Amino acid sequence: MTAERDEINALRAAQNLPSLEEEALIDVMVAAKEALRADRSDENYAAKRAASQALAAYRVEARAGRTVLIPGES
Repeated sequence: MTAERDEINALRAAQNLPSLEEEALIDVMVAAKEALRADRSDENYAAKRAASQALAAYRVEARAGRTVLIPGES
């Protein structure tokens, strides 16, 4: 699996695209930002949806053995 991921990341780098890990982290941060924005505007459904997406992206990172640090959390 690591060799496949390395090959995919090499192809993505050749096209100036983020690595799979960077893309997953970007997805986590975007979903978290959407959740915060929705929470401030009191759109409960949107907040739950964005939080769910952030959790799903976090699980991808966790399965890959990476730690995702979320700003404001210790």
